Amino acid sequence: MFKAYFDLFENDLMVSLKSRLEEMIPGGRIVLNVTGSDRKADISGNQGCAIWKLLGSILMTLS
Repeated sequence: MFKAYFDLFENDLMVSLKSRLEEMIPGGRIVLNVTGSDRKADISGNQGCAIWKLLGSILMTLS
């Protein structure tokens, strides 16, 4: 289930950021608001870091 939601999120985020990239002017800025999860969630595993790895790869693609 996690994989299905993650794949959907990854696709939606990529489409959204690429669309914003087309709208930006040179030197423009974009603000990303990333919400967290339950404080008691185990972030030591791969699932806890997945959002940051995804966000990093998207930002590298856009730069």
